[in-house]
Amino acid sequence: MNHYATKAEVESVRSELYKALEAQTWHLLVWLTAVCSGLTGAVYYIARNVH
Repeated sequence: MNHYATKAEVESVRSELYKALEAQTWHLLVWLTAVCSGLTGAVYYIARNVH
């Protein structure tokens, strides 16, 4: 039995994929920003307080 997707089904899957990718991208950007800020703060602290 052959099953062919309709244009509406293809568009629905595409829309869900783009939404998932966008959400994942934002999570990655937030995580990277937090990590980089933490590392920058750690380096600054070490540079100022370790003699």
